[in-house]
Amino acid sequence: MHTYTKDLLEHCEEYAKELLKETLDFYPFGSFISKAEQVHPLELEPEDKNSTKNGQVVESLLKYLTTEYEQKEVLAYATVYEVNYQLEQDEPASQAFAIDITNSESEEPIFYFPYQVKGTSVVYQEPFAVKR
Repeated sequence: MHTYTKDLLEHCEEYAKELLKETLDFYPFGSFISKAEQVHPLELEPEDKNSTKNGQVVESLLKYLTTEYEQKEVLAYATVYEVNYQLEQDEPASQAFAIDITNSESEEPIFYFPYQVKGTSVVYQEPFAVKR
């Protein structure tokens, strides 16, 4: 695993778990590796202040990070968002947060971190990755 990927993955997993622990809710965010090879978090508000649609936030994060990446202002970046998934057709959907990393040095899978909110705590299952 490339160093940028490892650094982004560690940062994003820690940040997402802290967010869930504090709020028992999930809000999309991003992170990037600067030219100085430092990891920086990135949070954006929805363009429509009256909207809480996570899809709009993810789109805004991707637009900003993709532009910065294409202009070589960042070396790699990650978007982190909530997903529902099913591994078996007859199973109920499960929640996870996904970490999607773009890194010119290697093609990365999408990393998934399943969780359940139970009362006032969060229980995590085994993370997994899916090749693009």
